[in-house]
Amino acid sequence: MALAAKTLTDPVTLTTSFVARCTGPSSKTWIVKQIILTNYSASAATVDIRLVPASATAGNEHLIFKALSLAAYETTLLNMSLVLETSDAIFALASAGTAVNLTIFGVEVS
Repeated sequence: MALAAKTLTDPVTLTTSFVARCTGPSSKTWIVKQIILTNYSASAATVDIRLVPASATAGNEHLIFKALSLAAYETTLLNMSLVLETSDAIFALASAGTAVNLTIFGVEVS
């Protein structure tokens, strides 16, 4: 078994709709270790994040963060150990479409 530190999602600006931002690859496992959220606007914003298992329909039962508040120009580091198997996905949205960047780091197990 090989372990490698990896950027799982390069910085991306969140929209006001849930979009898959990180999807587990086939034949490997990813362990999400950190999500970085950066509010680069002059106004406060909130973020919702869902962890959706493969073949599930995303719903409120998959919320892992709801209305996480970010003050103007704030950066928040969310440390965790979430396992993403093939086709498991992290979905995210922000209260404003041009305010918050998301970056995901982790470990690839192969």
